[in-house]
Amino acid sequence: MAHLFCELFYRARAAQLVRGNRCRMPISLAQLGETLGMAIATVNRTLADLRRSEAMDLRDGELIVLKWRELQRLGDFNPAYLHLRRQSAS
Repeated sequence: MAHLFCELFYRARAAQLVRGNRCRMPISLAQLGETLGMAIATVNRTLADLRRSEAMDLRDGELIVLKWRELQRLGDFNPAYLHLRRQSAS
């Protein structure tokens, strides 16, 4: 799940859809479960673990990345495979 959030946040940033450390993420627990092949109870536990790590939060249809490097570490995320150019901060 951490990897998915990293990828979605990274892609949103490349598309200039990130404001500060936040981006819209209107996804339900059921949709997350279907996407990741997880039961809703497992989605809830995993989200709780990610929140406890203080790396991110997901609330009110918004993904909030609090500690990008920690979220990357938890998700074993390396964006090189995405072949996206980094966007400069405007």
